[in-house]
Amino acid sequence: MRAEDRAPRRRSSRILWRIPVLVIWEAGWGLKVRDQAETEVVNAHGALLRLDTALPAGKQIELLEPRSNESKSARVVWSRRELGGVAQAGVELIMPSETFWGIYIPIEDAGVSRVF
Repeated sequence: MRAEDRAPRRRSSRILWRIPVLVIWEAGWGLKVRDQAETEVVNAHGALLRLDTALPAGKQIELLEPRSNESKSARVVWSRRELGGVAQAGVELIMPSETFWGIYIPIEDAGVSRVF
């Protein structure tokens, strides 16, 4: 078996796409926190975000796309703070969406061959 045959396939294509998004989460005692973020890379299953606050991995969040006013639940897969204070977070949408980010990103089914 070739190495590329064993490599996991992406569930959807990554796209460099910068748009503002509002991140909302519960911090404790029922307090809702909001932070303005920007996407760097998106796909139908999630995104790489840049924001001021480092979010803990595993945290459930809500993402609000301001142009469409659509929101999606997500969870933080990983988070880190870069030099200069900017944080990055990899987030996974609870329910994948082909259109949430304002562009069409098809969900690829690695188990099905498509013939056109």
